[in-house]
Order: sequence, then structure tokens, then C-alpha cells
Amino acid sequence: MPKTTPSQEFVEKEDYYTSTGRKVGDFCIGFFGTGIALQIISGVFFLFVTFIFGNNPDQSLIYLTLLLSIIILLALYILGIVIAFKKGRRFIGIGIISTILVPLLLFGACIILFAGLSGGGMF
Repeated sequence: MPKTTPSQEFVEKEDYYTSTGRKVGDFCIGFFGTGIALQIISGVFFLFVTFIFGNNPDQSLIYLTLLLSIIILLALYILGIVIAFKKGRRFIGIGIISTILVPLLLFGACIILFAGLSGGGMF
């Protein structure tokens, strides 16, 4: 196997995006595919937890599993972003980041809109 320099590796990774269609396709995979994959993983995790604990009404177990699922989902988001950028398919990573940022931006816009409509500040 011939030895390559870092600049040659960068050029090889850049060759993947030969058209705008590939960029848009990868962005859509990152934006929409992340939600679908995480819904499936969350569903399996929920079934696993209900299988273990059953219908236990103990609130501490509910909060523990909620906290654990949030930690797992955040770890999967970060892992997906890192893998996408390391594989050279940065638009998948940008799509995943957009999945996180778009709802936050919409929430902030709604807060600003509602604060303006009420005639005063919210705080």
C-alpha cells in the first residue's frame, strides 16, 4: 500500500462531492435520517426498560431512565457528527448539527415574537 501524505488524503476525501446532488443528499441523510434512526433506538430502549422494570410506578426509576436515555441520545448525536466528519462526508455532519440547531432557533424566534406581542418584556 503506497504511503500518502495528509494533503493527498484530503484531496481523496474531497473527491466524493462531485455534484451538488451529493451534497444535498448527504445533508438530507443527516437532517432526516438522524431523527428516524434515533426514534428507532429510543423505541428499542423504551421497550428494554419497560421489560426490565415493568409497570413500576416508582418515580425515581422513571427519572433515571429518562436521564439515561437523554445521555445516550446526546452521545449518539456526537458520535454521528464525529464519524461523518472523519469519513469525509461533512454534509451529513452539518445536517445532524442542523437537526439540533433549527428547533432551538425556532423556539427563540417564538419567544421573541410572543414577547413583542404582549407589549412588554417577558422578564
